[in-house]
Amino acid sequence: MCSGVFLKGAVSWLQEDRPVHTRFCQDDLVEMLSRMMFWNKLSESYWPKYVPERYYLAAEVRLDDMEEQKVQPLFWGGLSATGDVEKELLPEDFEPEQDDKSMDAD
Repeated sequence: MCSGVFLKGAVSWLQEDRPVHTRFCQDDLVEMLSRMMFWNKLSESYWPKYVPERYYLAAEVRLDDMEEQKVQPLFWGGLSATGDVEKELLPEDFEPEQDDKSMDAD
């Protein structure tokens, strides 16, 4: 957030029925919207209804660009202020990376 609010405060704001889009940097807002649009999560929060159309248009362009590159946005899960985002967002898919020593040069 561009307003200097800490994570817990930001998550609290995002769970309320009020406009908060003005508190985000434009690129971050477009990123959030594109992820929410891709994962069909817009209806799970109140704040997106206050966002002006131009940001949705920018999010659509971002999604089109990602589709051309055959890339999908990161998963948009529930809002969390705990800091353990990876496990909360994708608990069934989360596995720590393993170093494959067989790929190392001798």
